[in-house]
Parts: sequence; structure tokens; C-alpha cells
Amino acid sequence: MTAAVDTAVEAFRETLLTRGALAGVTASEAEEVGRRAALLVQGATAWREHLGELLDVKGVMQLLGVSTRQAVYDLVARHRLLGLRRDGGSMAFPAFQFDPDTGRGYPVIGDVLAAFETSGVDSYTVATWLATGQDELDGATPASLLADPTAVGTIVAAAQRTATRLAR
Repeated sequence: MTAAVDTAVEAFRETLLTRGALAGVTASEAEEVGRRAALLVQGATAWREHLGELLDVKGVMQLLGVSTRQAVYDLVARHRLLGLRRDGGSMAFPAFQFDPDTGRGYPVIGDVLAAFETSGVDSYTVATWLATGQDELDGATPASLLADPTAVGTIVAAAQRTATRLAR
């Protein structure tokens, strides 16, 4: 663990120096930057632990066999793909929404996103719902059932009921 922390600290230090990110700040301001960076790392780790593997846009481009970032972002905009906005404007994509055999997104993701669209919840809430056991699914996570074509109706109905409750 100590080696990982040392490596992270050194990479952080090098990035700050290379970019001149702390030029002109006081020691207390620099200390606060360090604390915030650590909290961001902790938050990212918690999301990764709950949601599983998160792909970047290049990884999704490779999976889908598309040549532009815009093609991926268009799928997000059309509610065919679940994208999670990160600080700085980039996106992360939960790997569970892709069929590991074909690399294609499961079609039911579009139905789930449509169910939540009018509820006013953000994409992190939808991702959390997909990765959390649901009583309506006998404790299974919706993500674990995405590959089962017989579960599509049940997943969508559960998403609609949850979205209705959250919209209140």
C-alpha cells in the first residue's frame, strides 16, 4: 500500500510541476489542493468498486468498432449508452452495459435510460440502480441480468417503477 501511495504522490507532484498548477498559491492553498485530490481519488475508487470496470471513450470506441469520439457521445445523447460525466468533461462508461462476447451494448440499456429520463435523476443514479440488488428482481442486480433476453421486460418494469418513485 505504501508503494502505491508513494507512486501516486510522485505522479501527482510531477503533474503539478509540469503544468505549473500551483504557481503563486500559498502553502495552505496547496495543502487544500492535496486534500481535494485525495478525496477525488477516494471517490473514484468507491465508484469503481460499486460499478465495476469503467471504460474511457477510447475503450468504448474499440469495443463498438467506431472511429470517432463523437459516435460514442451520440449514443449517450440518444440514450443508447450510459455515460458518466467526470470532472474535466470526460466520460466513463460502466463495462457491464456491454456484451463481453460481441462488445455491443445491451439494447435494454436504452429502455432503462428512457425509463429514468423524465425522473430527473442523473446518470450516476441510474448506474447505481443498475449495479445494486433490487427486491423486484429477487435481489439480483439489473446489470447481472442484462444478457438474459427473458429478463428485459422485468428489468424495464423495475426501472419504470423506481423512476416513478424517484421523480416524486
